[in-house]
Amino acid sequence: MVQILTATTTARGKVSRLPEMLPGYYEVRGWDKEGVPTDAKLKELISTYLKLKLDQKEITKRLLNTEQQILEAFDSVGVNEFETPWGVLKKLSDD
Repeated sequence: MVQILTATTTARGKVSRLPEMLPGYYEVRGWDKEGVPTDAKLKELISTYLKLKLDQKEITKRLLNTEQQILEAFDSVGVNEFETPWGVLKKLSDD
């Protein structure tokens, strides 16, 4: 059984605890008392972002290298398509 809570049931007469809960939420997020990220939090976010961008570049480079090897393998065995457990690889053009 499910009960839908509305202002006419359990919530009627309840007082929001948001004002007393907000400072703790801000602190956990790394924000100041106004809800703005602290300098330390900004540095952490920027550092994480830059690391992920570098990782992304490395992954893209490895993917392109692997794709080139697959195309060369297709050419060497004379196929344009290969079925794998993860899907079908299909050569789209000779470019």
